[in-house]
Amino acid sequence: MFFFTKVRESGKEDLAELRFGLVKIQVFLIKVLVFYKKLAYHSRNIPVSMKKVCFLLLVLGLSACKHGIQSVINNKKTSQHVNIPGTRLYVVLPPDAKIGEGFVGLEISDSAAMVVHDLPGKSFATDSEIFTKEGFEQKGLKVLEYKEIKVNGYNAKYVAVQQGEELKGYAVLFGDTTFSTMVLTTYPKNNEQRGKEILAALNSMYYERDKKMDPFETALFSIDEKDSKFRFYNYEGGLYTYTPDGKAIPKEEENPYILMAQMPINDSMSLDKFAEILIGGAQEYGFTGTEVKNNHWENINGHNAYETEVYDEKSEQRSLLYICILERNGSSVFIECFAKKDLAANLEEFKEFARALHLK
Repeated sequence: MFFFTKVRESGKEDLAELRFGLVKIQVFLIKVLVFYKKLAYHSRNIPVSMKKVCFLLLVLGLSACKHGIQSVINNKKTSQHVNIPGTRLYVVLPPDAKIGEGFVGLEISDSAAMVVHDLPGKSFATDSEIFTKEGFEQKGLKVLEYKEIKVNGYNAKYVAVQQGEELKGYAVLFGDTTFSTMVLTTYPKNNEQRGKEILAALNSMYYERDKKMDPFETALFSIDEKDSKFRFYNYEGGLYTYTPDGKAIPKEEENPYILMAQMPINDSMSLDKFAEILIGGAQEYGFTGTEVKNNHWENINGHNAYETEVYDEKSEQRSLLYICILERNGSSVFIECFAKKDLAANLEEFKEFARALHLK
């Protein structure tokens, strides 16, 4: 479930590699989210690529070294604390850090990053079952340190890992029965000063539980829903869900739904290759369709776009996956649309929804 991206050490190339890796990181996070979400029928999702920064970042959920995470992190919010948009988490920024573009977290120079996965309504106990020393080792990571800590009074787990001779990372998972928050970081192994700075940021964490989150605060898109039957249902950890009339779907029903996310993208990942990865991710989590049709490039509202349809016509349960990806200025927004009945009618609805998307 986790990936890692090789990091080169050359100024602008570092940032380009970082952003490419962040694509995989974000994809992994969304895959995990979709897996837990089990919205109503079959959860599945997406994968893409920071070639190795991601593996760590996401295997992590991830990592640390010996410069010391505090056993009890209990801070008050100060003027130096900065909110990570789209979350209820505040940190004192490391040097050279800035708010991430196209993902929830921080971009830090020399191929370092922090990704925050804040999930109100989820359970720390449930998520902590996969956040284990053995789990990281099974993914091929060397665990440098693993321990239980406290973050603002909440139960927490911390892990420090290393992948090969190139990357290290830290991860912290904390929460209670009402939320689960995961903070993932990674940096080059040969830059221990950067590792110390990231640890200092983790030790500065402050969580404002009662803060109201605007799901569209970091949105790179706008959408006109008025002519669509699909309405915004909820937002969790970077994943937007749209359902008919914006209502929850009982498990026994098979209504269509739409998943949408955004992430950085660059010339190393073409939209058609990205679509293939999304299809593979959907199949990994239960979608049985393999018949690809009508894959083509498109211009949607002035944006370069790629769309494709995948069908399962052979099994008893016919199903459709429609994917549309739009890109602009190094960022992408994609939608995955699922239907198990009225495939032709729902396909038209999905396409209308895609054409109501505008990138900022």
